[in-house]
Amino acid sequence: MPLLTAFFAAVMVAAAATSQSPGAPPSPTLSASPSPVPSPSPSPAASNLRTIGTVQARGRIDNLIGVASSAAEGFVGHSELEERPILRPGELLETVPGVVISQHSGEGKANQYYLRGFNLDHGTDIAITIGGVPANMRTHAHGQGYSDVNWLIPETVNYVNFRKGTYHAADGDFSTAGAVEMTYFNVLPHDLVSVNGGPYGQARILLARSPSVGPQTHLLYALEYQHADNTALEPDNYRKFNGLVRWSRQDGDALWGITAQGYQANWMSSDQIPLRAVQKGLIDRFGQIDPTDGGRTHRYVLSGDYTSDDARSTTRFGAYAMDYGLHLFSDFTYFLNDPVNGDQFNQNDQRLVLGANLSRTWKTPVAENTIGYQFRNDNITPVSLMLSRAQRVIGTTRIDHVVETSNGVYLQTAQHLSKRLRMTAGLRADEFRFRVTDLRPQNSGDVSASILSPKLAFAYTAGRTMELYADFGTGFHSNDARGITERVDPGTGSITDPGSGQIVEGATPLVRAQGAEIGARFAFGQKVRSTFSLWNLNLASELVFQGDAGTTSPGRPSHRFGVEVANFWEPAPGITYDFDYASSAAKFTNFDPVGSLIPGSIKDVLTIGATAEGRRAFGSLRVRYFGPRPLIEAGTVHSNPTTTINVQAGVKPTGTTRFGIDVFNLLNAKASDIDYYYNSSLPSDPAYTKPGYAGPCPIDQCGAGVPDVHFHPIERRLLRLTFTKTF
Repeated sequence: MPLLTAFFAAVMVAAAATSQSPGAPPSPTLSASPSPVPSPSPSPAASNLRTIGTVQARGRIDNLIGVASSAAEGFVGHSELEERPILRPGELLETVPGVVISQHSGEGKANQYYLRGFNLDHGTDIAITIGGVPANMRTHAHGQGYSDVNWLIPETVNYVNFRKGTYHAADGDFSTAGAVEMTYFNVLPHDLVSVNGGPYGQARILLARSPSVGPQTHLLYALEYQHADNTALEPDNYRKFNGLVRWSRQDGDALWGITAQGYQANWMSSDQIPLRAVQKGLIDRFGQIDPTDGGRTHRYVLSGDYTSDDARSTTRFGAYAMDYGLHLFSDFTYFLNDPVNGDQFNQNDQRLVLGANLSRTWKTPVAENTIGYQFRNDNITPVSLMLSRAQRVIGTTRIDHVVETSNGVYLQTAQHLSKRLRMTAGLRADEFRFRVTDLRPQNSGDVSASILSPKLAFAYTAGRTMELYADFGTGFHSNDARGITERVDPGTGSITDPGSGQIVEGATPLVRAQGAEIGARFAFGQKVRSTFSLWNLNLASELVFQGDAGTTSPGRPSHRFGVEVANFWEPAPGITYDFDYASSAAKFTNFDPVGSLIPGSIKDVLTIGATAEGRRAFGSLRVRYFGPRPLIEAGTVHSNPTTTINVQAGVKPTGTTRFGIDVFNLLNAKASDIDYYYNSSLPSDPAYTKPGYAGPCPIDQCGAGVPDVHFHPIERRLLRLTFTKTF
């Protein structure tokens, strides 16, 4: 490893040297036209940056003083996205300061997300939009807000726009912690062919082009195939087929676009494993208890968008239709519920999603007023939870047909109260209807709910280098429709929950969140950008539907607060440094003897990065730390912290060719991607071989299993070679 480290250091120095040489070209800019985001009207920061024809923003170096409405919003440009080693598409979200992405299963499954003291599971409180199409899935078989972004092709992303907190009227369901929008190019900076590969079955082929097909008209298309086994003992055999086609035409001040996307994948899962099995030598750290876990998924999307933007007004319209499906086989408790067949279960989700977004903004010398409308309908048939063995269904827990419809309207005005003081006020109204047809008639129902979400933000420009912010607002996330109409346990039909003994009650349809934040933004010349924010968030209930168990769990109100610091420095063209730190505390606010800590809530996140892009070489270094997390309410069990170092380096023999090497987990750290603490049973456990009982025994006689930490290790040191040809 000393030789490898020395090699990367040499490449970084070479890249830095060539980037500052007299003949070096300027740092890359985003000269291609972006596709508009046909989702809600963006925040004031975004509306000034999404100009038809050119992209005014390069990313984090942009000076948003006088534009942004909070310290916790910003941009990440394409050049910053391609200047970092990325193991999986979801890691593009880690370009947002304070966001952590992990994985506790096979590559085809949605990532685990962390932000602002939340373990967001697979996306419950972070709204993700890709090319104007929402990634979050309502009433999903595996978990509410499930956001699989593996259908994303990173090379086609123009920029990322992020907004944290509950302060933006355009952001609705799932945006409690924040919202992230990824926008496609209309015209790629370069057509390209890219091939990469490495040990553990890594292989990827990409073709991406955007030729002109008429006056002011382009056709962008990208085709991708990927295979990966990852570093588990049992290969994941992940196979992904992915395609994107986007037609766009600019006609004066108007831009039209039609996008078609197709994605399908299948894989075997390396799910989390019990710590005791590793400590006793029953399995390797990269081993599995049930090697038959896995899944398959698809997503086919057709969307259209229209943007008209002139000096006085902006109109945006978008519509989409999505065919989505997932078959997921998981086993988290092994032999706890069924000592003979094991506890594997199958979650099946098949749906058609239709949606539309419309916004209109009027501009005056002292104000910018926006009105917007959003519609979404999910027709899910079926969404089911089945018992299985080696991916063969052997029993039924529940099967539902769900139709979930929402309408949202919002108003927002941004006004200059004085030369230095701006105010942004907004009001959002959402109405939901949940229609559920269950195998058990008691759990069927038709429920409607609505919620109002006011927003208010102030920005004070203290000078050319500093702006201060104060933000207030309410938001919400929806709960699973099945949990809302549930009246009996789906497995037993009893009015009491077999685990807690409590009466089964329906979940609150829409859970309110209240947030507040103060912050500051600093811009020192053209080279340094910094933001600082103190935030506070109250959630009325952590009540969610537990997709892994098929039941609801009573929630508790919670309180979170924290601090965020983000810094970006570009000392010379082609050289950048970033340093981001976030710290938070999360607790339940009502009394319960089990404790007040929120399991899985993350406290500290630190990321440090450096990049150098020269004429003949390039390099990047990324360090990520996320601290220990409480695994139970009492705080007596914590996860260990995780630190990873990823590097990228390469050469450019010509202006159109690149040879690169990525190394993930450079120091080969033995850490966890995810940790949980719950009960499970193994054949070697005392409860399973209860004295005096001949053969396997049912759970009511064997007990409740063994409480233990269950973890999924980060990948071992992983190398990847990439060749890219642009033309």
